[in-house]
Amino acid sequence: MGTAQRGLIVISPNGGKIFGEAEGCPSNEVLSMSRLNDTLYLGFKGCFAKFDIKAKTFNIIASTKAVQIKNDLDGGLPYSISNILADDKQNLVWLGVSGFRGGIWRYTPAIGELNHIPHAWGNPWIVLNDDGEILFEDSGQPNLLNPETGQIKSLKGYSKEFHMGSRDTVMLGKDIIYISYRTLLSDDGKVSKLDKYWKKLERFGSGIITVGSGNNPTGLDLSFIQPKESVKSNSVSNEKQT
Repeated sequence: MGTAQRGLIVISPNGGKIFGEAEGCPSNEVLSMSRLNDTLYLGFKGCFAKFDIKAKTFNIIASTKAVQIKNDLDGGLPYSISNILADDKQNLVWLGVSGFRGGIWRYTPAIGELNHIPHAWGNPWIVLNDDGEILFEDSGQPNLLNPETGQIKSLKGYSKEFHMGSRDTVMLGKDIIYISYRTLLSDDGKVSKLDKYWKKLERFGSGIITVGSGNNPTGLDLSFIQPKESVKSNSVSNEKQT
């Protein structure tokens, strides 16, 4: 668990442990985090790092404080790693960076290489769709990045109400769900309002995990929701609460 003031908290059957700056964490303020195999990739203000889950050790991949420049996120002007997305199918880690050098970056763990994706600017929040493409926003316009070819496709059919935020946007098929305004957008331009009070969304298998209560804005229920197979859009159902 990444925290805003205490660094990384690791919880296991034997209990929990805090990994703050004294334990080697680059900063006590963790902005973003994602897991790929046995490694947690962590985003901070001016730093991108990894945490070996088995060895319980941190390694800095890039930092504005770096003396020896190894990649384009070392040294220079400030930035923040606002969003991290691990793609286990491609064995890649995608970064949504804000500030100077902002946009979408790709990290390839196999060779330790960081690359900025040309022309992928705008909002740093990113999500994967069912085809492994990356959805991102630029000036209210949804776009898809093909990770294999690097090509960017603008999605023209969606409403201009589209706006991505942290942990509040998912893409199911061609439908985009974001909870800032409890809205579902379909590719024919239709906008549907959801009668749910979800606080966060996360893709899981064929559905989504939600945090919040379906009908109570102050609730903290955890639910798994799958779309109706027979309906193209406008329906998200089969809600199972835990």
